Amino acid sequence: MCEPMSYGRLYLLGDAAHVVPPTGGKGMNLAVHDAEVVTRGVRDYVQHGDDAGLRSYSDVCLRRAWTYQEYARWLTELVHDLADEDRRFAAQLAAARPSQVVNSEAATRDLAELMPGLA
Repeated sequence: MCEPMSYGRLYLLGDAAHVVPPTGGKGMNLAVHDAEVVTRGVRDYVQHGDDAGLRSYSDVCLRRAWTYQEYARWLTELVHDLADEDRRFAAQLAAARPSQVVNSEAATRDLAELMPGLA
């Protein structure tokens, strides 16, 4: 994660600014979102002299990128046992994760919003 995603008149988009693990498949979604945000900012600046969109670009895009970093980490841990230390404890945690999605309306709702990129 590159913070900020801009420096002067240089704007980083997509993988140039943030690489998300492929588990959740959100890299292209984030890159398209970055392009949409910077395009609106450039348009507003060129047409109206308003640089607010360009100034807020990094904050807007990083907020979304960090959300999906957390989603990718969570999904990876949901389906893989990554712990190196206490294998039994980690295995129990890994076994409990899928049941959270199946048995918790809130966890199911979170997954349903994050998977297609609605959050």
